[in-house]
Amino acid sequence: MEEPAKPQEPAEDAGPDPSTLFVFWCDREKPLEEEVRLALQDAWPGITQVDDLETSDEVPWGTVYALPEGGSELVVWAESRGDLATGILEEGLSDAAEREAAGRSRWVLGVETLLDPDEPLRSFQRQLRFAAAA
Repeated sequence: MEEPAKPQEPAEDAGPDPSTLFVFWCDREKPLEEEVRLALQDAWPGITQVDDLETSDEVPWGTVYALPEGGSELVVWAESRGDLATGILEEGLSDAAEREAAGRSRWVLGVETLLDPDEPLRSFQRQLRFAAAA
């Protein structure tokens, strides 16, 4: 006689998905980590570097930061733009000059954080300010 199948354990909750933004870097040269770090320090005196990401040819650097006012940590990294489809640029950017500049870009900055479920809009605005400063 076969034993009855055991019920499967529920999958461990991995938590909420992070909010990720990509910002086109319109300079031909890749973004320098030091340049971004200095810009972030200027925007947020007291910002602290928490960790570094693993790097590769496609991701030359990445850093995890904590802001002085608290909240979720923010991650910023440089990434090769790769083969981002032209259609995405045409759909997402209505301004022709912006679309052209984005099309010429070779790099993007990624900015990622967890949004506060109690104040998601405020968290997202903080993420946008962080991306703008970077």
